[in-house]
Amino acid sequence: MALTQQQQQVLEEARQKASKLVAELEEGAAELEKNPPKLNAEQLEEGKAAMRNAIIAVKKALQNIEKAAQVADKMSRPPA
Repeated sequence: MALTQQQQQVLEEARQKASKLVAELEEGAAELEKNPPKLNAEQLEEGKAAMRNAIIAVKKALQNIEKAAQVADKMSRPPA
């Protein structure tokens, strides 16, 4: 079953937003490494771990969105 134009648009917007979020989180993580806030070592490590976990989660979501787009593309093609 092929996706509707609206569904394709939603999928593409999700892909773009997830890609942007990954880039922003990675930029934030780099900034955190470059200029760490004045926290004790334990709090700083907790913050860094949270940032790493967020990046991993968003990358996984992006991979799933891309897989969904691939499946949708395959389903929209006429059989050979």
